[in-house]
Amino acid sequence: MDFGSLLASIQRAERVILLRGSATEKMRAVFGRHAIEYEGPFGTFEETVHHSARDAGPGNSVLFSPGCASFELFLNEFDRNRTFYRLVAELVG
Repeated sequence: MDFGSLLASIQRAERVILLRGSATEKMRAVFGRHAIEYEGPFGTFEETVHHSARDAGPGNSVLFSPGCASFELFLNEFDRNRTFYRLVAELVG
């Protein structure tokens, strides 16, 4: 996997938070070579979303951007999206 195309966006991010997955170690290696700091990897999607939202305040945005397929965690991209929407809905009440 080539994460080179993600580097420009990732380097502009205020925070980078990783969810554990099949490509996590490859991403960590790329981040290490480019001195990109990150938090995680977190073991569950729920933990990742809650951690991401914890410090977000008014005027902040949290961008959920899957860098890879996540078949080991979700049935498909629709399941991943539904789970994300449910978790965000629970956060905002």
